Amino acid sequence: MTGRMTGHPGASTTAASAADWETLPAGCPICADPHGRLLWTRHGFRWLRCQRDGMVWVSPQLTEASVDEIYRRVDARKAATLGGRGGGPSGPAPSPGPSPKTAGGGERINPRYRAILDSIAAGLGGPGRLLEPGAFDGDFLTVARFLGWEAEGTEINAAALARARARGLTMHGGRLAELDLAPASYDAIVLRDILEHLPDPLAELRLLRRLLRPGGLLYIWVPNLGSLTGRLLGARWGAVVFPWHFSYVDGRSLPALLAAAGFRVERLASANLLWRLSDPWAILHGRGAPPGPVARRLNRWAGRALAPLFRLLDARGRYLGAQLEAWARPDDGWEGSGDGGLDGGWAAALRIDAFPTDARDNSSPSATAT
Repeated sequence: MTGRMTGHPGASTTAASAADWETLPAGCPICADPHGRLLWTRHGFRWLRCQRDGMVWVSPQLTEASVDEIYRRVDARKAATLGGRGGGPSGPAPSPGPSPKTAGGGERINPRYRAILDSIAAGLGGPGRLLEPGAFDGDFLTVARFLGWEAEGTEINAAALARARARGLTMHGGRLAELDLAPASYDAIVLRDILEHLPDPLAELRLLRRLLRPGGLLYIWVPNLGSLTGRLLGARWGAVVFPWHFSYVDGRSLPALLAAAGFRVERLASANLLWRLSDPWAILHGRGAPPGPVARRLNRWAGRALAPLFRLLDARGRYLGAQLEAWARPDDGWEGSGDGGLDGGWAAALRIDAFPTDARDNSSPSATAT
């Protein structure tokens, strides 16, 4: 990356766009090619698809300083409006001790978290030492600890980090590259809705590979731009989020990214529907409202109803669920290319030509632009 564009650091996040923040030009996260096919433009940022490996990325890209400032300004509003991992419609922000939706005191733990942890434990022969980068305020780690894992996390959001530590969790403050974590020290690493937030996912995945013990397991949960709803809604899809999402994957590009980082995918699956047209960035600033409880229940019901179809299509290499799940291990025979570019080793291993044609090109400008 070269060049730097500086906007107006005092600009209001309410009308935020590429001109309001310090940004850098960006290329494909796998091959670094800056000349992707334009899918759409939103908030002054361009969404581009790499013609070589199918990755979608946003350019220009916010600098780390810009991201930190945006998180600082909107943390409370994000917690109050987006729900889930910070409060809002799903419940209040966590307090010290077990959460009603996690574990402890005989309360029901989050079944989704249990399913993830059980799948990882099955692949390892039991619980071990686990790291969750971007653990936010620690709901998942609380469940992991309750189920017998030696669990710890990382977080860059100061407020979320404080809340997680108040719950007695082992947390590392800062970005992975800044932390002094011992190589080959974790049995499992979990990335839940984190990969899309990483400015350089290839570099981060290579770092995570070094942190895993031999035979360790990496689990990823990430939005699937190649999903049924992602294809139909394009730029209006609810998982297309500024400024938090830097890149997007599908059933072809996620294995390619993992292979480039030195991982071997053992299993890939898709799930859920996510039929949502709302713009989370606009919601954060009072322009619109998040989906109500009825809409969320209908969306969950539709996702469960379509689960058998998604599993059938997954078996045929057509991943149409709104989220992708990947289980991957370090590839012992991997020899990484120093510049992060394409090399014959991982490209041949992936057999890219074996992917369905429509998985290589999930949308056209006419179908997705708004």
